[in-house]
Amino acid sequence: MDTTVLITGANGFVGKNLVAALAEDPDISVVATDLHHALIPLDGVTLPQVDYVPGDLCSRTTISFLEDNYRFTTIIHLAAVIAQSDSRDANMTLMSSNTGSTQRLLELASAHGARMMISSTALIYGDAAAPFTEDMPPMPGSFYALSKVLCEETVRFYHRKFALPYLIFRIGVFYGLGQSPSGGMFIPSVIDHLLDGKEFAMTAGEQLRDFVYIGDFVDLVRAAIKTPAVSGVFNVGSGDKKTMREVAALVEWLTNTNGLLRTGALPYRTDEVWNYSLDISRTQRAFGWEPATTLENGLLQTIEYQKRVKAKLCC
Repeated sequence: MDTTVLITGANGFVGKNLVAALAEDPDISVVATDLHHALIPLDGVTLPQVDYVPGDLCSRTTISFLEDNYRFTTIIHLAAVIAQSDSRDANMTLMSSNTGSTQRLLELASAHGARMMISSTALIYGDAAAPFTEDMPPMPGSFYALSKVLCEETVRFYHRKFALPYLIFRIGVFYGLGQSPSGGMFIPSVIDHLLDGKEFAMTAGEQLRDFVYIGDFVDLVRAAIKTPAVSGVFNVGSGDKKTMREVAALVEWLTNTNGLLRTGALPYRTDEVWNYSLDISRTQRAFGWEPATTLENGLLQTIEYQKRVKAKLCC
């Protein structure tokens, strides 16, 4: 049976990596969509044939075009709004966009008999005691996490009402090739600063985090596509939690820089989550998957990628 996969948010960090990997598979036809006018690949990657459809997923016009022109077997929904402020208007936009696009795509999945995969977040566990398990009740502490809880519930509703197959991936903290430091994520930010010879201010770094290399998630998606009978909620982590201080020190060593880390220069947030780690045993059993990339190897690949990008920008 032919496999035709729709990837939303294709120009985002995760989307770029998934498009690049799945487009190389001769058994998979990839259709990509995002708001941009063109598909933007990872630096240095020449994509084989990929159909790209620009458009707003909350728009009936975009969904109708996808429904009428393709026949999807899998929909991988990565696109999401993450609020850059905590204003009322920003939160309203976030909620309506994330929930609205998910329901539109569920209608498309139902029309095509496609399996729905969505990227959720371990932030929905809030300040529950780690390691987080899939059976823990959601306790979202932000509008973004709340929107993901509502998206998950909508997916499960379609599963119950229409027998729609689905996968919900609750993800730890991604890092890897193509992640922009401008988004404020910790690993690309510290790499960017140290490669530029700039000081990097951070907290004392005692927080534990579950950093997941993007290549390991790509491998999980490949395995999930090949196990079409599985539906459910699955955590995505590394199985190897680290403190922020340990990660920063490893980046310092790998970049051969000294004296630029300002550990303890920033205070902890009042709502700091101290142990953000996931139990991934259910995911390992369901898909025969193991996160294969050590933090050192993943950071080294990320650093080398960022060096290449910086070299092109300056020359």
